[in-house]
Amino acid sequence: MPRISRSRPWRALSLFILAAVPLSLFANGPPPRTETAFVTGLQGAAFRSFIDRMDRSAPGRDLRVMAVPLILPYEVIPNRLVVAGAIPYLDKELVLSQGGQRRRLGDSGFGDLTVKAKYQILQRDRPRRTTRLSLLASLKLPTGEDDERSEDGSLLPPSLQLGTGSVDYAGGAVITALRQRWGINGDLIYRVNTSDDGFRFGDKLQLDAALAFRASPRIYGTYPSPQLNLFLELNGVRSGRNRAGGTDIAASGGTSLFIAPGIQYMIGRTFLVEASLQLPVAENLHGDQLEADHSLRMGIRWLIF
Repeated sequence: MPRISRSRPWRALSLFILAAVPLSLFANGPPPRTETAFVTGLQGAAFRSFIDRMDRSAPGRDLRVMAVPLILPYEVIPNRLVVAGAIPYLDKELVLSQGGQRRRLGDSGFGDLTVKAKYQILQRDRPRRTTRLSLLASLKLPTGEDDERSEDGSLLPPSLQLGTGSVDYAGGAVITALRQRWGINGDLIYRVNTSDDGFRFGDKLQLDAALAFRASPRIYGTYPSPQLNLFLELNGVRSGRNRAGGTDIAASGGTSLFIAPGIQYMIGRTFLVEASLQLPVAENLHGDQLEADHSLRMGIRWLIF
């Protein structure tokens, strides 16, 4: 007669208990700049906003862009599908210096509305670890002004307009793997841009990776407790050339690689604050273009329902 192991029921019960403990006990929050495969809680369906300042420059030219997007999600299918609407408030300013004279161009206001969807297709949980895989899709609608003019009556360049005037599409995938205090996130997103009034921004391929570490607490005494997370992200973008009147614009498109250290403080299960500084590592741009100086992002995420 085979001998029945008495430890198996207790082992199964312990695995069940560990798997049922909130993943935040062993992991960390969502990266500031890289997508996460989670579709629930602060890692997915939470109201988000941040202030993002991006600076670019070239001899005689300095561009500053301030963006404050408002992102509101709705969990359509629990733990499976989340849909979000996002619209940014933008403040763009280009300073031109020629012959000792300085000229300022720019505009401010709301930009284009984007509707995003994230669908989780894989969830593999084990004690103190999980792996998730989700698909992404987005649709950008031309709600921002795209025909603003400067004081002399000339049309502002497309890069200074609040909107593109076109309907654009994007799709991709994101994977998240959490192991106790460590986390890895990676995404691959391709954006297809259409034309408006004979102008078309080049398509974009975006690739991001983020390494996360929960610095505190090392082990939870009680849950929820304040949580401090550290991030190191790599953000890569490959842009096609812009087109005007059916002709490629020489000074457009190229490849950029950035590194972005970040910090995040989770006050509880429903609120966090975060900051990220993005710096250029390498840029291979076509023609005479503005090069990236840095981008500073500070924001919040709030689970309101």
